[in-house]
Amino acid sequence: MTTRDEYVEKLKSQLDEWNASIDELATNAGAARDSVKASCDEHVNTLREQHAAVVKRAQDIRSAGEGSWHDLKDGLESAKDTLSESLKKARAHFG
Repeated sequence: MTTRDEYVEKLKSQLDEWNASIDELATNAGAARDSVKASCDEHVNTLREQHAAVVKRAQDIRSAGEGSWHDLKDGLESAKDTLSESLKKARAHFG
C-alpha cells in the first residue's frame, strides 16, 4: 500500500506534467487564428480551474490525518480523471 507521502509526491510530479501541458496549450492558443483562439482560451481556462481543484484536494490530503487521507483519495482520483480526460480532448482538438 502506498503511503500518503508517496502518493502526494507522485501526484505532485503528475501535476507538474499537467501544468506544463496546459502552458503549452495556452501558448498554442496565443498563436491560433481568431476563430479558434476564443475556444482554445476557454478550454485552457477550464483546464486551469480543474488543475487548481486537483491541487486543492492534494493539499487536503496532505493536511489530513494519517488514518483519514484514504477517505479523501476517491474524490481526488475523480478530479484527476476529469483533468486527464479534459487534457486529452484539448490536445486532440488544439494540440
